Formats: sequence, structure tokens, C-alpha cells
Amino acid sequence: MQLIYLLEASLQMWWVCVFAALQLLVDIFIAQRKPATLSHTYTMTRLEDGELVQRLQLLMQRLSTSVTGIYILAKPGARIAPNAFVIGWGRTRSICIAHTMLERFSPDEIEVILAHELAHYVHADAWKYVFARTGVRMMVYSLLALLLGDLTDIPVYLFDGVSDSATMPFLLSFFVLSWLLTGIIMNRYSRLTEYRADEFALRQTGKHLAFKSTMVKLANINEILAHKDGYSSHPSIMSRIQHAEEFATRSI
Repeated sequence: MQLIYLLEASLQMWWVCVFAALQLLVDIFIAQRKPATLSHTYTMTRLEDGELVQRLQLLMQRLSTSVTGIYILAKPGARIAPNAFVIGWGRTRSICIAHTMLERFSPDEIEVILAHELAHYVHADAWKYVFARTGVRMMVYSLLALLLGDLTDIPVYLFDGVSDSATMPFLLSFFVLSWLLTGIIMNRYSRLTEYRADEFALRQTGKHLAFKSTMVKLANINEILAHKDGYSSHPSIMSRIQHAEEFATRSI
């Protein structure tokens, strides 16, 4: 009887699976389209051979990975925030470096930043994040369904079932709650992957001082609160510096 009940309950949860699957497809589509979107918003100029290119090529050789190119990112008539990142999957994977970063950061600092970004690809963090978020969404939506009484024959308290229009504010409240809960869980997961990528970058480059100076510069230029962490997807600047110092001590 319990098996039959579980089977019936799982069949009634079809909307949870469909909704999560649709969001998964949207996440993958957006990730795949990022390089094309970026090229329409910014000008991308291939970085010619030089010390920085050689450093990054050696770094990628050590990591047994590759990119289609290394590009300087700029926006006509505007100064963009200093940044460097790896974008795209497979054949679309490229390294992008903002022109302001080339102006304000040393080759050591840029190298350690990109080592951090490449760590996300080596660890397949983008894919893990997408599927982890899908799993969290399914759990949250399932909990939502249980709380609404959608999986039982018991009507929702004070209402004639979830089809009652009077439950709309109740439903909206739970969807907002599910969105907030998913965000909190995934931001916590994201902070853990950022710490791991920091450790990877420090292990691969050994440039602890460059990492620290990079964090300080980014905080000053982008006016980031050094101690702010909260529910952000990234650890605070001070937390990352402290974590890097502890990692350096453990590595000695």
C-alpha cells in the first residue's frame, strides 16, 4: 500500500519535474548564448602575443585546457569595471580581459585572477551549479506542493483546495519563499566554489601576494564593502584574503 501511495504521489508531482526541467533548459540556453550576447554589447579585440599571453598559455598547458582566444573587452564611449573571466563552453570558450584591468593590474595579478576563473572550468562548476540549482528547485517545489496539500486528499486549511481562487495570495507567497530559499542555498554553494577556486589559483600560481593585492584593488575600484558577505554569491573581500592566508600557511 505504501508503494502504491508513493507512486500516486509521484505522479501528482509531474508539474515539479516539468517546471524544473524547463528552468534547466533556460539556464543552459542562457549560458550558451553568453558569448554572442557579449560580442554584441562590447568590442572584443584579440590580445596579441606578449608576456601575458605566454603566461596564460603556459597556465592552460599545465591545466590541460584551452580556449579559442584571449580578447580585450571594451565598450565604446565608456569605461567598464576591471574584470577578467572565461566565457563559453566547448568551442566557444574564450578568455576576456577588460581593457581597464590591463591598465591597472600587473601580469601577476591578471594571471592569478584567470587561474581562479579557469578553476571553475577544470572543476566543471558551471555545470554543477546548473544541475545543483535544478535539484534544489525540485526539493523546494516538492516541499511547496506538500505544504499546499497538493499531494494529499486533505484540503488546504481554510480553503476548498488549491483550485480555490482565494489561495492565490497564499500560492504567490510560497513561490516567493521558494525563490528566496533557493537563492540562499545556491549562494552558499557558490561561496564554497569560490573559495575552492581561490585555493586552486594559489596552488597553480603560488602568487599569494598578487592575489591579496588583486582583492584590495577590486574592492577599492568597484567600491565593494570589504567585510560584506551576507547572502552574496561571493565571499567578502576580507574573507577571501583571510582564507588565502590560511591556505598559504597550510601549504608551507
